Amino acid sequence: MPNPILIDVTISPSQLNEAVTVWLKEKRGTTLSEDDILSVHIGKDPAPSTVILPPISPPVSTAPLQGPTVPSVAIKSLATVFGLGYKGEPDPEDNGEGAFIDMSTGKPYDTRKVVGVSVPIPILYPTIGTTDKEVVSKKLFTVSIFREKTSQVFPSLAIVDLGPGESVNGQHALLVDKSGNGHYLDRTYPLCKLMNSSDNEEVQWWIEDSAGNPLPFKGLDAPKKVI
Repeated sequence: MPNPILIDVTISPSQLNEAVTVWLKEKRGTTLSEDDILSVHIGKDPAPSTVILPPISPPVSTAPLQGPTVPSVAIKSLATVFGLGYKGEPDPEDNGEGAFIDMSTGKPYDTRKVVGVSVPIPILYPTIGTTDKEVVSKKLFTVSIFREKTSQVFPSLAIVDLGPGESVNGQHALLVDKSGNGHYLDRTYPLCKLMNSSDNEEVQWWIEDSAGNPLPFKGLDAPKKVI
């Protein structure tokens, strides 16, 4: 705060009379005549009144709520279950051992107990650009799922196994049903429980690198096996 400055002003009675006359006319609408007697008393300024303002409410936004952002490279396919059934029942054709290593145990993933996904060979390796299982085990590549019916995103899911798929003429093939719907993503039973999903359902999903960049899919032109 700056230091106060003393200003010495001398004002004559006529100047004071003129100033007060102007003030009366502007502030009170009073005009003095030559016969009026003006008496001026110098009093104290009134104490400033305290005004309590109501709290200011934040403006209400009228913009529409923004939903999850699904990258343009995402694909839509049926998501199925593996390791266990939708009710947690054993799958006699699945031993529960994943193709990739759980780095916390140093052993293959137990696909009956872990939250994760399985991606078909014709899609996974061409898309990530390598067949090195270690980079997948270290979660340098993960899968994110957008569930349309609940508008939920399940991000950065571990890839714990390879599949579903079949062999066609000695080549890895993708599974499609008679309606042409691709069965391109398998989910572990714990993931289905997390998603509150009790049946095969269509989802949007994509593969991301360790920086969170969605990768363009490759391998979707692989041979198809109708189931």
